[in-house]
Amino acid sequence: MQSSIGQSALGFRRFPSHGLLVVLTGFLVGCEQTATPGASAYVTGSVKWNNEPVTEGRVMFYSVLQGSGADGNLNEQGTFQLKEPLPPGDYVVTILPKQQSGSAIAAEKGDPASFVKTGSVIPKKYISSENSDLRAQLAAGPNTVDLVLEGK
Repeated sequence: MQSSIGQSALGFRRFPSHGLLVVLTGFLVGCEQTATPGASAYVTGSVKWNNEPVTEGRVMFYSVLQGSGADGNLNEQGTFQLKEPLPPGDYVVTILPKQQSGSAIAAEKGDPASFVKTGSVIPKKYISSENSDLRAQLAAGPNTVDLVLEGK
């Protein structure tokens, strides 16, 4: 059987090779327009109570949806930087006072009031993710989160 132009010996249509290139190029360009997998949010910020910087403790961001988070220590100016980037999304924020004993995980799972340093300015409601009303919505790239604590 003789093949005509544009049809193979088996009856399949031939496509010019440059047509396939255009289709693949269009597909790849379309993929670049979607969100970058693994995009990260980098977080810095400050914590204040009674209009004064909170200079001791640790700020923790926790995602209930993702089941993970990150933390950063407060410095003398009341600012922090999370130790590692996070996936963009919604986070509950807790502030843990500098602890005399135990760990942040124990404080989060146990009775956080038992880990409060005597004389801490951090109100107890901010120590537990169940009680804290601090929330942050993080986007990919740099994020500045300034937190104002209320209560005693």
